[in-house]
Amino acid sequence: MEVVWIKFIACAAIIIIAGTKLTRYSDTIADKTGLGKTFVGLVFLAVATSIPEMATSISAVRIVDSVDLALGDAFGSNLFNLLILALMDALYTRGSIWAHASNGQTLLAVFSMATVGLATFSVFMGKLGYDIGIGWLSIFSLFLVAFYMISLVTTYKYEKKQQTQPDLEIDLPYEGMTLKKAYRGYAISAAFIIGGGIWLAIIGKEITTLTGWDSGFVGIVFLGIATSLPELVVSITAIRIGSVDLAIGDILGSNIFNVSIIIFTSDIFYNGSAFSMATDHLEFIAVGLLTIVMTVAVLFGLVLKARTKTFKWISWNSIALVVLYIAGAYAIFSYL
Repeated sequence: MEVVWIKFIACAAIIIIAGTKLTRYSDTIADKTGLGKTFVGLVFLAVATSIPEMATSISAVRIVDSVDLALGDAFGSNLFNLLILALMDALYTRGSIWAHASNGQTLLAVFSMATVGLATFSVFMGKLGYDIGIGWLSIFSLFLVAFYMISLVTTYKYEKKQQTQPDLEIDLPYEGMTLKKAYRGYAISAAFIIGGGIWLAIIGKEITTLTGWDSGFVGIVFLGIATSLPELVVSITAIRIGSVDLAIGDILGSNIFNVSIIIFTSDIFYNGSAFSMATDHLEFIAVGLLTIVMTVAVLFGLVLKARTKTFKWISWNSIALVVLYIAGAYAIFSYL
């Protein structure tokens, strides 16, 4: 038992080091290309930090043959990701993070709610037996991928309208780093993040075997938290260097990626629709609805943009995120 926890700590150390580097290289890319930190967070960071969830979901359906574990990881990671936003607000020392976020984050929050809403509706339709298949793929999975692509294109166009031409001369924080070096550093750091995240997912399965935890509970709580470690590390690093948009973009982008691309790949690797073959429908529907409510709390913060924190160290909507997460997780585990 002790060995598996030692491996867990070693893996976490790799992710922490690589995640710190990944954030700084992504910040450089955002500054030097003019792509915007919201878009870079949505694409460069969110994809890299969400690959572990994808690996977990694919192995869940191919090796463990558990659709519930795959869906539980995707939905559960989203819940914990939103809790990370509350932690970021508490750690940010320049006031509320919501006041320092650009309007592009509001757009991402809306896309996140819409995508999670569609995924939750898809699970509900699967429970009723109304899932429509194209071959072995669910039509809802295809809709989710379409939502993801729309979010990418829309965010890119919005950010390009907001950004001026990148100034490679005045970019003081990274004046000693070329764009080529930033791309190379990003690729290397992302490789370590992905490798460490996949290893973490494997360790998570070892822990579930040793402890005998139920797969539904583990998928939603333990694996959801464990595979969100890259997002946690990257977001905290982004806050420390003052890149609020990069941090929030990573979290909201990861949530969109989790319930669109990851569920789509689970459908591809599973012999049948994940929505109709799942058995823990009520848990996933409850988690999906809770995620939407928590994202509404995020949206309030992004729209109202209160410059000062309600309780000196944290904003009211960040407290709402913590309360909703704890109460929701307890209710789902206790009654479903």
